[in-house]
Amino acid sequence: MTPLVSVVIAVFNGERFIREAIRSVLDQGHEALELIVVDDGSTDATAEALAEFSAIRAVHQDNGGQASALNHGLRLAKGDLFAFNDADDVWTPGRLAIQLEALASDPGLEAVYGHVEQFLEDDAPAAVRAGLTPERRVMPSRLHSAMLVRREAFERLGPFRTEIGIGSVVEWAARAKDALSDRVLDEIVLRRRLHGANIGVTRKAAATEDYLAIVRAAIAKRRESGN
Repeated sequence: MTPLVSVVIAVFNGERFIREAIRSVLDQGHEALELIVVDDGSTDATAEALAEFSAIRAVHQDNGGQASALNHGLRLAKGDLFAFNDADDVWTPGRLAIQLEALASDPGLEAVYGHVEQFLEDDAPAAVRAGLTPERRVMPSRLHSAMLVRREAFERLGPFRTEIGIGSVVEWAARAKDALSDRVLDEIVLRRRLHGANIGVTRKAAATEDYLAIVRAAIAKRRESGN
């Protein structure tokens, strides 16, 4: 039986890239796929862009942040497997088939990730351009948007934490690394777009504080467990 894959995208003011993000998911060719896009209170033309796609489930909520929007989408999801995309990133062709095969071949595997290729838009700031060295262009990744995870494993670990803010997906990935049986595949599964409106650029101070708090919490947890 073909497993149903539920894909969730959270978007806020993402009219510029959301169409490409959606198409990259729909073009995977998997017959049992639902794509849920949660508009997190956008004030641009995101709603109009979503209305162009009859094959997605588009829902709107008042602005509550990425974690809130992702959790909203997951509450609506019916799939046996969960996956995600960011509103400005692109799944690579065939990515879903590769990850499905990996999970099917190992029943004990709970989540699979892959490599991520980062690429620049013309408006990417100079500091971002300088940071994208050759060794950082393609990297193994445990980003949520590079993941395919079994529903029961995700639900056991729990939802994204809304109180964290910008770093909620990073905090979830840190929990998953310690709790799930996973594998990072050699294939590139995601193209991550670097541009001037990335949250890490526009809200750099807040993002840095969130990430530091996550690192401190992870260190404290490992000390408590004796690792």
